[in-house]
Order: sequence, then C-alpha cells, then structure tokens
Amino acid sequence: MKTMFRVYAVRARKMGGVGREVMLLMKNAFLELSRKKTKTFLLCFVFTVIFTGELGALTVLDSARAAREPVLAGIGATVTLEWAPEYAEKEGTEDAVFTEEVAAKLASAGHVVGVNQRCSDYALPVDFKNCRRYEGEDPCAQEPGNLADEGMEDWVVLEGDDRIDLADAFRLGRAEVVSGEYPSSGRAGVLISRQLAEDNGLDIGSSMNFSAHGKEAELTVAGIYETKASFIVTEDNIVGPGVFAFSPFNRIYTDAGTAAELFGMEKAEQPIDVYVDTPGHVQAVGEEIRGMDLDWSVYSLVNTTTVAYSDQAGAIEAVIYTSGIFFAAMSAFSAIALFLVMGIWAARFPYEDGICLALGASRWFAVAKLFVSSLFIALPSLVLALPASRWLAAGILEAKNAETAGMSGEYATFATGLEPVAEVALKNPDAGLLAGFAFVVLAVVLVSCLAPAGAVCRLKPREILSGRCA
Repeated sequence: MKTMFRVYAVRARKMGGVGREVMLLMKNAFLELSRKKTKTFLLCFVFTVIFTGELGALTVLDSARAAREPVLAGIGATVTLEWAPEYAEKEGTEDAVFTEEVAAKLASAGHVVGVNQRCSDYALPVDFKNCRRYEGEDPCAQEPGNLADEGMEDWVVLEGDDRIDLADAFRLGRAEVVSGEYPSSGRAGVLISRQLAEDNGLDIGSSMNFSAHGKEAELTVAGIYETKASFIVTEDNIVGPGVFAFSPFNRIYTDAGTAAELFGMEKAEQPIDVYVDTPGHVQAVGEEIRGMDLDWSVYSLVNTTTVAYSDQAGAIEAVIYTSGIFFAAMSAFSAIALFLVMGIWAARFPYEDGICLALGASRWFAVAKLFVSSLFIALPSLVLALPASRWLAAGILEAKNAETAGMSGEYATFATGLEPVAEVALKNPDAGLLAGFAFVVLAVVLVSCLAPAGAVCRLKPREILSGRCA
C-alpha cells in the first residue's frame, strides 16, 4: 500500500502547483523513513556520532581562540629592534648603534604609538629601606636555594626608560601616577610606589640615594604611582627573603640616561622597543620597518608580541592544534562512515525509486526525496548531539589541561594577581559558531545522499522492467 501511495503521489504531483509538489516530496520522504526503520535508526546513530564529534571539536576550537584575546591584551603589541645575531657574535662590535636618529626613524612608521629604550638592574638603597609588605608564605622562614641569593632582600629594582608611560605597568593600565609626574631626561628623578613612599615617609621632592656597581646616585622623588599588583609569596619561593627585591612595590622608575650612568651602561647600546596601536597591525609595522634604510647586517627586528605569546600561551595553541586535528579526523570519519553505510543501502533503493521514475517522476524529484529524508533524520540527531557535544568538549579540555599541567615544570616564587591566564574556558556556542555548524550539517546530509543518489541516477527503464535493479 505504501509503495502504491508513492506511485499515485508521483502522478498527482503533476496536477498541483509548487506547494503541492513540496507536500508530496515531504510525504514521500516521511514514508521512506517509516518503511525502512533499520536504515533510519542506523543513519540517526551515525549522524549523532558525527554531529557530536564535530560540534564538540568546533566548540573547543572556538573557546581556545577566544582565550587568545586576553593574553594578547596583557602582552600588548610591540616589535623590538635588536642586534643581528651574526653581528653580535663578532668581536669589537660594542658600537652605539641604537641612536636617537634610529629611534626617530622607527617612530615615524604607521600605527606606531611610541618607542622606548630601557635598562634596569638591582640597586641597593642607601638612606631608605625597601618595602616588606607581602601576602602568602613568610619569605623569612624560607631558605634560599642558592647562596648567591643571600643579601638580595635589601635590594630594589631600578628601571630606566626613555618613556616611563610606555613601561609595561603603565602602558597596560596596571599602574598609574597618583602624585607628581613621570621623570624624564629633562626632569631627572624617580617614580616610586605608594607603599614604598609610605614605609619610608617619602613624598614629592624627597631625596633618595642608591648604590650600584660601585657608584652612588642621589635622586629626587618626582612622582608616586599606585599599582594594581599584589605581592603574594608562594610555597615555590626558592630565593627566601631575597624575593622582596622582586616585589612590584620595590620597582623604582627613572629616565634611561640616569639608570645607564649608574649601572655603567651605554644607552645607545640598548635595543629599541616599538609600540604598536593594536596586535593586528604588528605584522604591517614590521614590514614597514624592514623596508627602512637601515643596515640589516647590524640590526634584527623581533616580533616581541609573538615571542611573548608563544612563551605564555603554549597551552592555548596546543588546544587549538588538538581540536583542529580532532575536527579533521571526525570529518574523515564522517565521509568514510557515510559512504560505507549508505553504499550498503544504495543497493536496496533503486527498485522502488525506479518504478517512480518509470511512471514519470523526474530524477531530481527522486534525489530531492533522498535529501529531505536524510534531513528529517538529521533533526533528531542534532537534538541529541547538542548536549552530548558539550560533554565531549569539556572532556577534551579537561584532558588537554591535565596533560599540559603534567608537562609543565614551571614554578613561581611569587604572584601579583596580574599574570595573564593562558587557560581555555569552555564557552557556549555563539551565533557565528552555530551558523558555521549549520553548513557542516548540510554537508554531512549531502554526503549521505551521494551513494543512493548515484544509484538512482544510473537507473534505466529497461533495467527497471527487467528487475535487474531489485
């Protein structure tokens, strides 16, 4: 009866309009599913596995790509003009090549917001003490792992910059001047933290004396800054009380010339950092700088953003690589599985479809019926795949994070609370991801129709009447 209904439906199709034809197509597709329950359930299972795997992989991939943004924001966008490796290895090459003229040339590139030269080292306070505020473990109760670390607890870090506002803490919004101003080559002085100022009773105009490399310098407090960083000593601290030297409260800023003189350095021997407005323009800025009239046997340009990202976000890239491989593997599995399953069933399709063709139905109608019936099967598979893919994506991330944690040998002596978090958090699929997955679903459905559609298109009336297509 059902076969006869399909035959009469094909005849009736000629009598109605487009709407009637669509209704007949859908009804024939539904009858196809109800008659061949084994094929329907098998294909539903295959679709569910495929959709679960591919949507799970896409969810992990999308989550990992989203995790890139905060890491890049924490790094900023920079390139650095350094010594060429071959030139630096030669003897007698301590030339002052990073001159103000070169810095001005770099600053003229498009999308560049500023350039900076810096030099930093430890300095010993002479008439003041470093800040000893901390959270976490007591560093005084922790033994230094190296004798060379003993005595470091009294030091501070003195950093010299041409433009202190471009130093990482201020450029990335992790600190701001709350009193006074930035020191510069025209306004010699130091910029100190609020905590250090409070602990030593210092204010704008106060004098501070430093000792380093056998030299001493007396500098005036030009400004006080507030940092968003904390100073949390960890159980992994291997320098004991020397960790105080690394405290963000003990970082003191001055101009690059003053720091270079105290540390016995040549400012013109220090690489030049070039700051770009957005990470998306780093590549273009690098290409423009490489096209400048500079002696590239002496200089080398480093994409500092890429280097820093590689150091900090290896776990994210590992997740992106793994999810991409998993998606490719699922796509290959999908094609193979569908061709095998549908190839078996293709041998059973031609007889009934061949009768319809012999009675006047077009081949396009028969092929369209195959597509619609597969689409009907795909819909409940999608309903099952949505929650299952979420579970799969969470499992992939958990396994990858455990693998990364097990391979990492890194430890931190302290934390500031501002460290970039290079971890992938599972996010819900957004509209863009679901739209892309819709194309994946259509592609899977189309692939499932290839084998039976090919069988239908090869039918000839003589084969139908002789029964050779049965």
